[in-house]
Amino acid sequence: MSQVQTIRELWQKGKKKSEIAEILSIDRDTVTKYLKKEDFNEEVSDHSKKTRVSKLDKYKPIIDQLLEDEGKWFHKQRFTGVRMHCYLVNELGYRVLEHSLCTIQRYMKTRKAEIADRNPSSPGTSELVWYPGQAQADFGEADFEMPDGFMKRLKYLLLSFPYSNRLLCVLTYGENCECVCQALQYMFDFLKRVPNTIVLDNATGIGKRVFGTLRESELFTGFRCHYGFSARFCNVRAGWEKGNVENAVGCFRRNAMVPPLKVTLPLEDYDLSTMLRMSYDFRAKDRHYRKLKPKDDLFSKDMEAMIPTNPRAFNVCRIDSVSMNNVGSVLLDGSHRYSLGSGYHDCRLLIEKKAWTVSFHSLDGHLIKTFERQYGKVPRENDIAVLCSRLDSFPLGQSDNDTDVDLSRFDVLMKRDVI
Repeated sequence: MSQVQTIRELWQKGKKKSEIAEILSIDRDTVTKYLKKEDFNEEVSDHSKKTRVSKLDKYKPIIDQLLEDEGKWFHKQRFTGVRMHCYLVNELGYRVLEHSLCTIQRYMKTRKAEIADRNPSSPGTSELVWYPGQAQADFGEADFEMPDGFMKRLKYLLLSFPYSNRLLCVLTYGENCECVCQALQYMFDFLKRVPNTIVLDNATGIGKRVFGTLRESELFTGFRCHYGFSARFCNVRAGWEKGNVENAVGCFRRNAMVPPLKVTLPLEDYDLSTMLRMSYDFRAKDRHYRKLKPKDDLFSKDMEAMIPTNPRAFNVCRIDSVSMNNVGSVLLDGSHRYSLGSGYHDCRLLIEKKAWTVSFHSLDGHLIKTFERQYGKVPRENDIAVLCSRLDSFPLGQSDNDTDVDLSRFDVLMKRDVI
């Protein structure tokens, strides 16, 4: 429009059409066109798609039929633009399309989008609405500097409140049901309130799906009943159903855990003394990105809508019976061995598994021994008696070819006060 205005201004100043064309470096017919134009109203039709004649028009019904038919095939075995071009030219013999690869690709892209729009299984999405008192939970992982000076990758459970965009975080060693319930219990005790609804991942650690049906673990069901909240689980591979906590997991890691945090206390004490308060204060004074109100004001409505916490603490543990082997040890979590010594060989005992500890009890309920619970993929064993006997058999720093003594591992166990 600026060029049209310039043309008309130069004409009013007495310039000839040829002079205007030379000044603006445009064609003389263009000058004539805009000098004659009187109606500058803009219509929708000016922007609507114009149907143009293409040499592909004759073959579009064939392409449409092939695209419809491929919907019945394996989803990884469909036409690409290159294969469609090759099929039409070489196998069906339409040589006129030999140089029309780009035209075919553009048409296939448009046509596939139209077919997808007709599919009832993809009707589009609606914006999720979150009310005060509702929360979402998800796990993340990050590196931390442990008290012994080594870096260790730990899990953390993050609870976010979509209405106010506030969050709480607790560090854990694993993602099992005991860790989920223990972390949530710390958060409930910290707030003195319980969310009325918590949206969780696809039953990670707290249940499993059997033929599409979700079955909660007894521990998590008892935990929910004790604190009176309801749980909703996302569908498989549908992280957008709890997008607030998905974003919060990454945001908190990038902004609060860089550089890696130093854990100067046992992890349980660090959670209660440091992590809960730090995560609670994280960007608490900011304004909500969409509601444009202080997060503190919005979170007060979250607190009002939540349930008062149960004054009686829930004992987060799973109790099972186990059979010890012939040397008095048992394998838990698939790779970690706990040993009570040969005096308990072939015994039937009760085991109490918590987030931080594993305790063995006799069948009449008497406590025998408590171990620190082991996590991770690397097999570990709390078998100090066996390790000590093996160390006594050899001078320090030597080993038999048949029996390797892991001295460094023994040192680590000694430092952790396992014995």
